[in-house]
Amino acid sequence: MTRDEQAELESIVDAAVARMQALGWIPTKTMVLAEVITDDGDREVCIAISRDLRAHDTLGLLHYAVTREVGGIAWGLRDG
Repeated sequence: MTRDEQAELESIVDAAVARMQALGWIPTKTMVLAEVITDDGDREVCIAISRDLRAHDTLGLLHYAVTREVGGIAWGLRDG
């Protein structure tokens, strides 16, 4: 990945963090995950992570997020 591409990914994360802060949230670790279609028409996974997340296991963060989401859905179904 070139420095320009890395800067673009960082700007995506910065925009997401700024929007969350505008909502009054305090993001601590941020990962933007997207499936994208490249100029060549290929599908790729784009992972943009915050600077403070570089030393951490991004797969672990994704697993944590999925676990929280599944737990929330299960909790909501229990109440429903």
